[in-house]
Amino acid sequence: MEKLFQPMPAASWTHLGRKLFSIMFVSSLIAGGFIFWGYYQPPENETLDSNHSFQEQIAAQAKPASKAKITEDAERRAVCIAYVDVDGGVTPLYPIQPGKVLAIPARENTEVEAGDVLIRMDDTLQKAQLEEAKADVQAGQSQLDQAKVMFAQHELKINGQKSAIEAKRSEMAAAVAKKDQAERLASNKLASNDDVNAATAIVKALEFAVEGETIKLKGIQALDPHLPVNLATNDLTARRARLQKAEYALGECSLKAPFKGTILRINTSVGETLGANPRLPAIMFCPTAKRIIRAEVEQEFAGKIALNQVAVIQDDCSSSEIT
Repeated sequence: MEKLFQPMPAASWTHLGRKLFSIMFVSSLIAGGFIFWGYYQPPENETLDSNHSFQEQIAAQAKPASKAKITEDAERRAVCIAYVDVDGGVTPLYPIQPGKVLAIPARENTEVEAGDVLIRMDDTLQKAQLEEAKADVQAGQSQLDQAKVMFAQHELKINGQKSAIEAKRSEMAAAVAKKDQAERLASNKLASNDDVNAATAIVKALEFAVEGETIKLKGIQALDPHLPVNLATNDLTARRARLQKAEYALGECSLKAPFKGTILRINTSVGETLGANPRLPAIMFCPTAKRIIRAEVEQEFAGKIALNQVAVIQDDCSSSEIT
């Protein structure tokens, strides 16, 4: 019993007092901190009003920029590779006439009007063919004029042949009269039989002559006077068509701009011989038209594309953007 109620040593009382003092000191600091925070903390309504005004300032700053509507939601953004094009596409140009390039008046990245000469080819052969075609047309015109003259002479030939037949018939009538006279004289013993035979032979010869002239008349009448004129007319038309081909070939020795546009690329040089089967177009030509942006959307972004969706176009060669 004496051991259970022994008094605590003085050193133990000192250690216990230090612990109680530390606990009370820490509690005082915590209580002072809460009092200080409560004293300087603004009311709840004032805090809400300040947060609301701050959000309005942010919205006011973001409202003028329409691009922010695109970038504010990263999950709806789709990045695509696009190419600039025009309606109908870029036009490749190449001379129709093969030959050697004499001059290239065109320059890359320059705008030209419709009909401006871009490339001049050697036209020596085409000029010679044009002169040949012109002479051929003149010869065809002369043949047509001659056919028209023959058409006018056709009726004259018919009338002349009819006159020849009448002349032979008159000769035959005279021969028949002489034959009759010879027969009468021979019956009276005033002429010999030889005279009668000779007169008879002359009559037969004239009969054959009349028949021959009649056949000639039928032959002339069987001829169509319009046929030579038609043939000459068609021949002249064909010659004129060859002349047009020669003129066209000469004109195609100069490659011209089909319409207003810009020269993108020149793939030939002076002195080069261009053949009928080109590997590359001589000129890449872009018509002056509204530009079209053709974007290639990958499969992972296909669900993020919608009609009338705002797009931002950025050039790889420039930092500028177009919305």
